[in-house]
Amino acid sequence: MVAKASWELGTAAETLLELSWPSLSVFSSSAFPPPSHLNATATPSDVLEIAKNTVSAKPVDSPLPLTEHSPEGQAFVLLLQAAWNSCNLFIASPQGA
Repeated sequence: MVAKASWELGTAAETLLELSWPSLSVFSSSAFPPPSHLNATATPSDVLEIAKNTVSAKPVDSPLPLTEHSPEGQAFVLLLQAAWNSCNLFIASPQGA
């Protein structure tokens, strides 16, 4: 992926989610409350990989920016949804990421 800036990564993740995984989008009719678990074939591993790489690249002692209406805040919502669905999504993804 060519994107490097936080807004580019957030936009890429959000676009992939909307395009490839519309059932997991906040705009789907079943978005709220989020599902308690994901179907194994409905794991957005490409989107989760962006989130995983972004968080992994940050120094351990650096805070995650959570400003209102920021791309970082929007990307963090994706992480919260992934955590809500399963604490092992990154480990259990089909690619073993």
